[in-house]
Amino acid sequence: MILNICSGQNSKSFYFENFKWKINLSENYRITSDEEASNLKAKGKESIEKATGKKVNDDGSVSILKFQDDKNNFFYSAYSPYNEAINGDFSKGCKTVYDLLYNTVKTKFPDIQIDQIIKTEKIDSLDFEVYKLDAFFPNLTFHQIMYTRLFENKAFVVTIVFTDEKAGEEILELWKKSSFE
Repeated sequence: MILNICSGQNSKSFYFENFKWKINLSENYRITSDEEASNLKAKGKESIEKATGKKVNDDGSVSILKFQDDKNNFFYSAYSPYNEAINGDFSKGCKTVYDLLYNTVKTKFPDIQIDQIIKTEKIDSLDFEVYKLDAFFPNLTFHQIMYTRLFENKAFVVTIVFTDEKAGEEILELWKKSSFE
């Protein structure tokens, strides 16, 4: 459950109790409706399935907070049940997702340069696995950054997508300043 705990003139604070996570948004962003987020998720799923020929199973995935600017720069957070005894090693599961994303972009745009990196980064003293994909088109660079972490039996994922460098830096800053109790 998300609770809007504070709304000021220049920012809004949100708290998600399951993860004891708090994030502050600036006035430059609007909360994306569940319908918009669902449509975006469906398009992404369809794109991956078409490009890779593999079925994407996102059953049980629960959206937490979605926001974006007036363009296609956005933040999406979600979680899904994850039991390593049933689903396997969490890091290997993440790597499978990263490979699907890379292969989707490579299949759809075979002539562009794509860079990717996997690393660990701390957000408020918690370690997150980070996957960064940069796709270089002639007139723009597409960035997708995923932060993943296993909280007990829940896979928590933050996805940040941007083509505008300034907007991307701002969204990343909002995320990196978020806190976990």
